[in-house]
Amino acid sequence: MDIMKKYYGACTVLVMMAIVMGTIATSCTSNDTKPSNPKVIESLAKTSISTILKAQKAFYTEENRFTSDFNALDVPIPDEFDEYRLRIKEADASKAIVTATAKKDGLASFSGAVFTDKVDSFVQGVCKSDQFSKQPPDAPRLKELAVNCGSGASVVE
Repeated sequence: MDIMKKYYGACTVLVMMAIVMGTIATSCTSNDTKPSNPKVIESLAKTSISTILKAQKAFYTEENRFTSDFNALDVPIPDEFDEYRLRIKEADASKAIVTATAKKDGLASFSGAVFTDKVDSFVQGVCKSDQFSKQPPDAPRLKELAVNCGSGASVVE
């Protein structure tokens, strides 16, 4: 069963996002050291993490676990584009951690997580590095049913 279709209808929105992402990603040439529109590109990275985390929740509902296999999530988002590298850093029965690591100067990096209490209740959040960084923030932690970021990062979702 196509997990994304079950929970989000046709993948039209995700496909459109992938098309837009390709357009934005090409706004910087490989010779650029700084992105031409950092706010838009950072927003794309955050949206990509959020989409992956939503897909993780759908996968968990079907499989009773999160996955470290990007392809199993059936999302039309590349794991790498000019400005960011997306990775599923950790996935087990209780959480999934995803990062978007900036590849160019002048961009923040992100870490996102989804946690479950094993009764299909989820808590999700994304942390953004407070400074430009080519290293993602520490993995978000769950504290009192809220996502908390480590030092040097702030919750953006």
